[in-house]
Amino acid sequence: MINKLLMFFVKFMRNYLPNPFTLAWLITVFVAIVALVSTPSKPSDLVNYWGDGLFGLLPFAMQMSLILITGYALAASNVVKKVLIKLVKIPRTPKQTILFVAIISMVLYFLNWGLGLVAGGLLAREAAKQHKDVDFRLLVTAAFSGIIITHGGLSASIPLLINTEGHFAQDQMGLVPLTQTIFGAQSLFITISLIIVIPLLCVLMMPKKGQEVLVDGSLFDEEIAASSEFGLKKLTISEKIDNSKILGLTLGVVGLIYLIYYFFNNGFNLNINTIIIIFIVLGVLAHGSLMEYSKAVTKGTSTAAGIILQFPFMQVLWGLCMKVALS
Repeated sequence: MINKLLMFFVKFMRNYLPNPFTLAWLITVFVAIVALVSTPSKPSDLVNYWGDGLFGLLPFAMQMSLILITGYALAASNVVKKVLIKLVKIPRTPKQTILFVAIISMVLYFLNWGLGLVAGGLLAREAAKQHKDVDFRLLVTAAFSGIIITHGGLSASIPLLINTEGHFAQDQMGLVPLTQTIFGAQSLFITISLIIVIPLLCVLMMPKKGQEVLVDGSLFDEEIAASSEFGLKKLTISEKIDNSKILGLTLGVVGLIYLIYYFFNNGFNLNINTIIIIFIVLGVLAHGSLMEYSKAVTKGTSTAAGIILQFPFMQVLWGLCMKVALS
């Protein structure tokens, strides 16, 4: 029953759900039409409003991009990859594998949705290699199921934003501590419930024996510890500086000292900026050198394209919705 319902929604979304950017613009046009009908605004007013408001959330968009990119960069480190590979070897049966992968996914997405996004793919790949009798479709579902708790996790955009000094609505609402959002009783209840229920639902979706979609694990073979291209030639001064482990360590240590000082003086008071700093520090320490971390960030930047492109349009859409609601 659950499997049939799942396939219905998969087919429906595949056939009817457009690209997120297309959807953002379609909703904008729809709300603009509603604004024309329900408010005294003229078409020229709405066009000017759209253009003037397009870049009101640029600082927030940059912060969200860094949340994703720094999470990606940490997940791309060999240290994290090796830890996940060891973890995915723990379960023995197909049910245990699905349950275990889903729980790990929940933890990763709770910490940082960029981390979960990248590490989820690694989890699915390694689980397919280690457990050849597990349905690959369900492995992917379990590996990315943690995305459902993103907005109750430590990288939740709105709770972090409204607890960050200088946010766009601070004059109206002030700062709202995480004890009233992410760590509030209601939010924690929902998040913990999802962490328990979603992995169990993944297990219930397991297909009958003989109906699994299996893949050849050898297709995913990849060397985790890549050989250094610099070992085959004499390094220049600039290459030695770029790949210096000492420089990477100094940045990591300075970052750790700042974080210790910050939490000592402010308690466990997270905001967008501290989350970004935490993941930059962890990423640099995990990669070792500044050059390796820079390469990981460069690769991760493409994953933030949706945020960079869509956030300005979402800002205008939010403003149009408020205009209609208050009319």
